[in-house]
Amino acid sequence: HELTLTALYFSRVCMRGIHSPLPSNPASACSLTSNRRTAGSGRHPRRTAAPIRMALGKDDTCAAAPSTPLTQAQAATSSDQPPPPSGSTGEFDPAPRNTTGEAIVDTYGPTLSGEHKWLGAAVADDGSIIGVPAHNRRVVRVVPGTGEVTELGDDVVLGPRKYKYLRGIRTGAGTVLGIPAWADSVLEITPATGEVRTIGTLPLGKWMWHGAAEGLDGNIYGIPSNADTILKVNPTTREVTQFGRGKIPPGQNKWYGGIRGPDGAIYGIPYTANHVLKIVPETQEVVMLGDFSDVTGGWKWHGGVLAPDGCIYGFPSHAERVLKINCATGEVSLIGPSFPGRYKWGGGAVGLDGNVYGMPSDTDTVLRIRCATGEVDTIGHGKMSTLKNKWQGAVLARDGAIYAIPGDADSVLKIVPATGEVSCVGQLSDLPDKWQGGFLGADGIIYGIPENADQILRIIPPEVTGAGGGVPVSAVKADTKEETKDVKVENKEGIKAQKKKEQVEKKEAKAAAGDTGSSTFMETAGTVLAAGGVV
Repeated sequence: HELTLTALYFSRVCMRGIHSPLPSNPASACSLTSNRRTAGSGRHPRRTAAPIRMALGKDDTCAAAPSTPLTQAQAATSSDQPPPPSGSTGEFDPAPRNTTGEAIVDTYGPTLSGEHKWLGAAVADDGSIIGVPAHNRRVVRVVPGTGEVTELGDDVVLGPRKYKYLRGIRTGAGTVLGIPAWADSVLEITPATGEVRTIGTLPLGKWMWHGAAEGLDGNIYGIPSNADTILKVNPTTREVTQFGRGKIPPGQNKWYGGIRGPDGAIYGIPYTANHVLKIVPETQEVVMLGDFSDVTGGWKWHGGVLAPDGCIYGFPSHAERVLKINCATGEVSLIGPSFPGRYKWGGGAVGLDGNVYGMPSDTDTVLRIRCATGEVDTIGHGKMSTLKNKWQGAVLARDGAIYAIPGDADSVLKIVPATGEVSCVGQLSDLPDKWQGGFLGADGIIYGIPENADQILRIIPPEVTGAGGGVPVSAVKADTKEETKDVKVENKEGIKAQKKKEQVEKKEAKAAAGDTGSSTFMETAGTVLAAGGVV
């Protein structure tokens, strides 16, 4: 049978976990997933309730192939790259071609100092990646293809407050919005002009909303973390409102990002909440699904992803089983065996085989959910260290592999769904909380937005030529308001060579794929974050 995986090539973890999760927009991180210690991303409960855990040592069981020296990357680089635009103040490093046959992992760009600089991003209509400021007083913009890195905004708009915004989301108005965490307004970035401004006035609090999703009505809906309302933003009129007061239960860190299902409703993934949150944008109906009060441990699921079967799957953090939300029936259930432990998986992505993969945070295996059968197992045993907070969120790349974004890990995790192979690539620093989400550029390269790292992360998958190797670069073109790409993959007796790709109507494709319009996945889904529909 065929699985149509729409808009799989936009990064969420986001949601998510993460996305963010991806995280929550395909244009975000494949799991636009996020770091477990951020609001909703799992991070803020750790920041407020416990000190940040740092690596006390290393385990070389996951030592990937040594990092590719820059000279090798340069040797594999096309010599016909366009020069930087004249008069630009940005820093450029044109995207290299990777003809080595292996993924190249490096960092580049200007030195970006500081801690907790940006918490998530979104891929804009023009293909640029827009990083949303937390502690930093600027928006960061990365331009795939040219490699340009610039900063937008000023101290008047982006003041000294910490953890200002958590996750970014692209809108139909051509803007990118930053979702307020500790800020008292919504951040609006217009990539076409570079303008940065705030809109609306909101109550000042901490970890108010975690990520957001776009409704079929074109409005943006923020998912409550500590807030007792749902945030609603009309990108066209810039009207900012709230609704759902009295229907949202009290508590902190309630939901971790939101994902729009095929039914058009938006689903919030329970973190400390005892129910799945369902928002019907057209009517502003707010519904609580299921009862998970007997799920112990606190932080239940770290983001989620919309799979090709039309269901949303939540990645177990402290919960022992996978969360499954059937959007067609409203049924919520737990599937698979029990996996004990804390902070197990943080966001994930959908593979070209139609399975869902969860990224190891404190655990030492990759979670695999076989959506067609409901089977849940793990892969990669003995392939990685026991370090905490290893990876958060992942991105499906043009070579068909899934790449996880390093939190405290000193390498990138690579998963090949077709074979189940798990390995580590690159050699990075042991700095904690290095990058916050991965995003797939139109050039086929994955870019990581710095949290504590001082440069942009770049994952350059090997070039794919001919059928059977993976996904053509043309299939990875960022979704714009002009078009959305569908990638059809034959799934019979294991994953086959990619069959074909075709254009589909622009907005309808988003609903079919569960495009959340938010960055939280894959997601970069991610999301994190990001495959389509990842937080």
